[in-house]
Amino acid sequence: MAGMMLAGTAQAQQAVPASTAASPPGAVVVQPEDADNAQASVIQELLAEVSRYGTSTIKRAYGDWTTTNLKGWKEVLHTMAIQPIQQFSYTSGKNATDSALIIDAMDVLHTGRVDGFCLVSSDSDFTRLATRIREAGLV
Repeated sequence: MAGMMLAGTAQAQQAVPASTAASPPGAVVVQPEDADNAQASVIQELLAEVSRYGTSTIKRAYGDWTTTNLKGWKEVLHTMAIQPIQQFSYTSGKNATDSALIIDAMDVLHTGRVDGFCLVSSDSDFTRLATRIREAGLV
């Protein structure tokens, strides 16, 4: 399993309240993404859409990069300056990568330095994370 988190940092004078629906350029955007359930070929378009709301500067992709099923992500990660984070699959059928991504996303949420999150996944693994982010007043 693999996932991605993109986060941005804003200059203090450009930061906007978390309640602002559409943040101006320079505002913070955090975007965890489940790479197993999204195609590498859409990342450039996705980042273009995210840039309409702010700037993503922390870019991490979580996965077991020793497997061949993530091979298609290599060039995209390099081109988009996304840092791959190794998460070994310790046990078959368990999803340590989703857990690592959720923990990191919560750490970022609790820094108080983000204006928004964008979750991208075709499954429901991040539903509770999305709910918690909204409870914190972020969209």
